[in-house]
Amino acid sequence: MRTPQANGICERFIGSLKWECLDCMFILHCLQVHRLVREYVAYYNQARPHQGIEQQIPDWYEQDYPLVAVSIIATPVLNGLHHDYSRTAYLLRSY
Repeated sequence: MRTPQANGICERFIGSLKWECLDCMFILHCLQVHRLVREYVAYYNQARPHQGIEQQIPDWYEQDYPLVAVSIIATPVLNGLHHDYSRTAYLLRSY
């Protein structure tokens, strides 16, 4: 079957995987490749902002309550090749 739109999406993801992850690593074993790809896929879908959706995260969800940021935490991904930044926050309750 020919699905040109899906093909472009797959090619873009595989290119990102190659450029942002695999080209920067020295791979010694196939199990290391599996671990790197698994970790990069989680980073790609849950932390990395995407330009095509206005710098949003694909797995982003809307929260029903207001939050106030207290501090920002940097979590290294892929042994520090990338970083995931998150805010620590607390719930503001309106009574």
